[in-house]
Amino acid sequence: MSKHTILVAAVAGLVFALAPAAQAAITYDTFTTDPSLAADWTNHLFYDSVGTATWNAADLDLDLVCGVSIHSRYSALARSAATRGATDPVTLDIKAVSETGVAWAVVGLAISQDSTPYRRDTTPFYLFILQTTPNTAAGWSYQVFAAADTSSDQPIYESTLIPYASLTLPIRMDIVRNGDYYDFNINGITLYSSNYHSPADQDSMQSYFIIWGSGINGTMTATVDNFGVPEPATLALLGLGGLGLILRRKRR
Repeated sequence: MSKHTILVAAVAGLVFALAPAAQAAITYDTFTTDPSLAADWTNHLFYDSVGTATWNAADLDLDLVCGVSIHSRYSALARSAATRGATDPVTLDIKAVSETGVAWAVVGLAISQDSTPYRRDTTPFYLFILQTTPNTAAGWSYQVFAAADTSSDQPIYESTLIPYASLTLPIRMDIVRNGDYYDFNINGITLYSSNYHSPADQDSMQSYFIIWGSGINGTMTATVDNFGVPEPATLALLGLGGLGLILRRKRR
């Protein structure tokens, strides 16, 4: 047996060992094919009323919209029955976002103990969003919420203001478990780390969602891609120099 054969066998064994036992529960969507939103996903009411999500067959991504309404719209979109392990990261690419005439607009990620979360619940969750409040500030900020606080509803973290003209897209948002903490990353850079919840609560946030929403009497739109828990086998290949192989497969 050649050294090359031994190396290939070792890499294959490592990838197999890292693969999850229950593949069906963990999902990572690149939206290169129709994700069957109506049949396989659930658009949860996160607060007040829901927005809409549509697969864009030309651009191979998701278009998110909150149209003009007398109610706020706030959605939590997830593959039905998809779950993550206690140490699994969750990621989302934001390719575009805009708003017109709303009091606030958001897009981002959430993880929760609840498979049907609601913004005002006290069930432990983390909400990581890009938010604009154009009525009070001319720009965007990154915010992290850890639980519903009906008295003030304040984030546990808020970045400095990013002027509209200074927001560079696309961006990658990640929620990553790091020991007893969760890290909240933008383009691989940690903005904030939190152990707000107990270790047991942090371990049991098995559900993950795309979040978007807006205030009344205006519209917001966003385009997102590459959502979910990256596959361990993919991460192993990247770590072993397999990026070129993955990119070649994606171009076919």
